[in-house]
This record gives sequence, C-alpha cells and structure tokens, in this order.
Amino acid sequence: LMIRRPPRSTPSNSSAASDVYKRQFGYYTAIPNTPGCGRAWCGEISISYGEPFKWTAIAVGGMWGLAVFLIVLAKDYLRDTLKAAFGRMDPSSKAMFERDEPISYRATYLLLISMFVVAIAIHILCGMNPLSSLLTPINMIALWISAMRLIGLGGIYYQKTDKGYALHRLFIWPTAPEPPDRDFILSAQFNTTFTDAPYAGQSVGGNFLSALEAYKMASLTGVSSKNIFKMLVASIIIYSYVTIPAWLWVAYTFGVTKLVGTWGIYGCNELLERSANPQTWNSCPGTEPWIPHFTAGFIFVALLSWLHARFAWFPFEPVGFILGIGPGFEWGFWSYALVAWILKMMTLRIGGSKLYEEFGAPIAAGYIAGHMLALIPGAIIALSLIHI
Repeated sequence: LMIRRPPRSTPSNSSAASDVYKRQFGYYTAIPNTPGCGRAWCGEISISYGEPFKWTAIAVGGMWGLAVFLIVLAKDYLRDTLKAAFGRMDPSSKAMFERDEPISYRATYLLLISMFVVAIAIHILCGMNPLSSLLTPINMIALWISAMRLIGLGGIYYQKTDKGYALHRLFIWPTAPEPPDRDFILSAQFNTTFTDAPYAGQSVGGNFLSALEAYKMASLTGVSSKNIFKMLVASIIIYSYVTIPAWLWVAYTFGVTKLVGTWGIYGCNELLERSANPQTWNSCPGTEPWIPHFTAGFIFVALLSWLHARFAWFPFEPVGFILGIGPGFEWGFWSYALVAWILKMMTLRIGGSKLYEEFGAPIAAGYIAGHMLALIPGAIIALSLIHI
C-alpha cells in the first residue's frame, strides 16, 4: 500500500551508480534497493524514465497521438459544429443538430476561445513567457481529452504528474535552467499538477472528469444536458469562492503538515523540490534521448487509431496500448485486465451472451461494489492508524 509518495528525483550519485549497473549487464539492478513506487518513478534507475525503454516517454507520446487522432477521426463532426456555429447551416437543420446540446455551438466556441485567451493572459501575468503560456492550456486540453477516452473505455486513466513536461522540453527548456527562474518554476508547477489526478486541491482534472462523466450519466438516464450545464457552472463558481478561502483557513489554523493527503507538497517544497526539481525535469518523460521514444509512442497509437477506425475486424484498441504501458505496467493493472478478459471469454464460450448478461455481468458488478464498500471503512481505519 502506497501511503506516501517518495521524491521522484534521482539520488546525487545516480550517474555513477547507473554506469555501474550497466556494466553489470542490467539496467534495473538497483530496483531491489529502491523503496515503494520509487521503483517506477525515481529517476533514471527506474523502469519508467531510464534506459533502455523509457516507458513514460512512450506512453505520453501515445496520449498525444490519441488526442490528435481523436480530433482527426472526428473531423466531419467538427466541421458540422463549425457550420452550425458560424451560420452556414440552415435554421431547421441547425435546430435539429443542436437540440441535445446544453448551449449552442456558437456559444460553445466563443466560450472556448475566450477562456483560452483568459488562461494565456493569467499565465503571462503570473510571470510565464508567452510561448509557455500558450503551450500550457494546449497541454491541458490534449492530455485530458486522452485521459477521458481512457476512462470511457478502460475505466482508469494514466495518473502521473510527468505527462505534462513533454511540450515544454521540446520547445523551451530541453534541460532545466540553472538557476531556475520564476518563469520556469511556474511553468513546471502548472504543467505538473494540472495534468495529474484531481486531488489535493488540483482542480483542473476534476473539472474534466466531473463534467464529461456528468454528461454521460445524463445521456444514460434521460436528464437534460442543459440542467447538467447549469449545475456544473454553479459548482465551479461555488468551488472557486468557497474551497480556496476554506483551505487557507484550515492550513493556517491547523498547519499543512497535519492535514491528510498533502504529502508535504505545498509551499516552496512543492515548487522547488517536486515540480521544478532539475533532476526530475531532466528525466521526465524520459532521460536523454527521449524524443525517439515519445515519437514511437505517438506513431504507434496513431497507426492503431487508424486501423481500428478503418477496419471493423481489427481487434486492437489504442487505449489498451496506453493503459498497458502506463497504469497497467507501472501499477500492475494489466493482471486484473487479463483475469477479467479470461473470465469473460470463458463465460461467452460456455454459456454465450445469455449467461454473460444474466450471471457474468451481475457477478462482476457485485464484486466491484463489494470491493468499493470494503475500501470505505478500510480507508478510515488506515488513516486513523497513520495518525496514532
């Protein structure tokens, strides 16, 4: 059980140690001496960032490939939305096309463009350079579009802060500047925390997650998408004006170090030791050279996306490639997926779709529900024991 995430930076003697490990005919011989999730996340000796595979670079390249080809494959739909937004569609067809949408496509595009410009302006006012300010919202949109596709088809997504470094390492800082300045530190901070999981005050992922899942649930239950939109807007406004002042009051009243789930990632430690740590920056999403691995992941997912869309018989989904390398490989989720697939195939082979629908799916749903119910008291007990 991972209670506390260790620092992701490489130890000071990592370069010399790495050379020793390689001379011993093995890249990962240091892993038995590395604790916990550090085996996957701690610098160049890990399986994620170092030689020879640099799995994180491959997976992040795959996420970018997935985002780009989701847009490419939906080009006809996007063209129709642009026609509806800018008046090239006749009124009757436009009304039919937009009838299930929460707001008109014109309002959607205007809202998207205006918020994109506002985001860039906020980043510039904070002290980030214009290029970094432009790349940051692009990063958020692309990576969370991919993450939502992973959740929609696989039920999990690639939770990792290091997804957000690729664009900035490609176009601005291939290596961390010495000494780090305000521009670099804030760029690293925003692109690290905002691409990670929606927890510990990191709200960007939560907005994507809650919004798209809410719309999906509305479509399944027949709830109006307009009502969902109103609820989401109200929730975001309430969140902004309540949670931040409440967090500051709690932090200054009780102390950040006494709060559960912070991992000590607030204040200067969050900025200098975690997000903008030069050793972390220079090793994520992979140590040099990492661009070939990133490109390979992008191309492979692009090819899988095209084949899966082009041929109905093609069995491989690009989402599986990313999940297999990311959470599947690093966290061991592939084993659960393999067991589930074997049981599903056996059920279909033995009893067909009737056995699967009447017994297989309900049993699996009951197992999942029971497991989640067990986690609730288990989490409470575990957190209580930590603070005893």
